[in-house]
Amino acid sequence: LGETGWALTPVLVEPVPDADLPVGAGHVQLLDFTGWRAAGAFDSPEFAAWYAPRRQALLDILADDRTIRYAAEVAEVERRLKPPHPQADEIARLTEGFVGRRWLLAQVEAWRLDPERTRLLWLTAAPGMGKSAFAAWLARLHHANVVALRLCSYASEDRRNPVQVLAALAFQLARRLSDYREKLLRVLPAEGEALPAAPLEAARRLLIGPLGLAGAIDGGRGADPFLVVVDGLDETVDAGASTLTELLVEIAPLLPRWMSLMVTSRPDSPVRELLGGAHRLEIDAEEAENAADLAAYARGWLGGLGLTGE
Repeated sequence: LGETGWALTPVLVEPVPDADLPVGAGHVQLLDFTGWRAAGAFDSPEFAAWYAPRRQALLDILADDRTIRYAAEVAEVERRLKPPHPQADEIARLTEGFVGRRWLLAQVEAWRLDPERTRLLWLTAAPGMGKSAFAAWLARLHHANVVALRLCSYASEDRRNPVQVLAALAFQLARRLSDYREKLLRVLPAEGEALPAAPLEAARRLLIGPLGLAGAIDGGRGADPFLVVVDGLDETVDAGASTLTELLVEIAPLLPRWMSLMVTSRPDSPVRELLGGAHRLEIDAEEAENAADLAAYARGWLGGLGLTGE
């Protein structure tokens, strides 16, 4: 327990597929306690010998000064930043039964790992083609080195307001990047103060400054760049314009080389005019890879009902 927050570490007690890991645990090194059933009776010397080093490893992590400091710093960021509500429930819903899309992940990875890449990737597809599910799947299991995700929604102010979206992304980054978190704490509003109302000013305060040349260091990160994902930009359009899309297009080139942005939207949304310079990927309903994914999903669904089919 730190001064302002709990220090927790996850423990795996039963083997589970990656897809069943809790939201937010995809990138975490879990302590493996899955062998407890084979270790003998709880009161046996064999179990005591198996359990002792694992218990000590857990206690060592929880008592580590870095763990306690992390908990305190994250709690302080949350207190001063006041990020919008998390999306764990929605991410879990979107990824339930997720199958396929490995071909799309390969395309994202080819772009992300290209040293000459553009700084912005635009994934587009018609409604119902699974853009949000793909984005949630990337973030949940830490595919493509995703470190932050915001799912936009026209029905929610904090999920379409640019400053609130930035706050949500900044909090997620602060939980993952220690040097960024340290610099963010220096520029966050004091207690009782608000974030800048102007989106670009807020972006400079929360992202560009702490992540820029004078902020967080490369430290070898360029070989495996981080990816920040903003899903559903078409949900942020108001009166034919999207302030959030305009902002992301403007700040993408200002981020360090070891970080890029991926955004998603429908192809017919007004945001397409702003994303003309981005690297574009499309989920095409007629492509063979998409048909194969749909067939795999159908087989899984039928199998869950005790049925089989082609």
